[in-house]
Amino acid sequence: MGIAQLLRQEGREEGHEEGRKSECMALINRQLRRKLGLQPTLEQLLSKLPALSLETLEDLADALLDFQELNDLQAWLDEHGG
Repeated sequence: MGIAQLLRQEGREEGHEEGRKSECMALINRQLRRKLGLQPTLEQLLSKLPALSLETLEDLADALLDFQELNDLQAWLDEHGG
């Protein structure tokens, strides 16, 4: 495989991962807004999501099912580097 092909393959893989991350963040945003309601503090916390890795976002998508209040999200983000 030539250098050009390797670079194209790498670019496709990066684009695929960025797309997955974007979709994961959109889903988390919708779920948290529905579960916790619209509030300024939630918006501040949601602004931290782009800094998280795809794997961490996927963990958050699972964890948020157990959240009862905004403090649960804050504690989770504090624990996971958000």
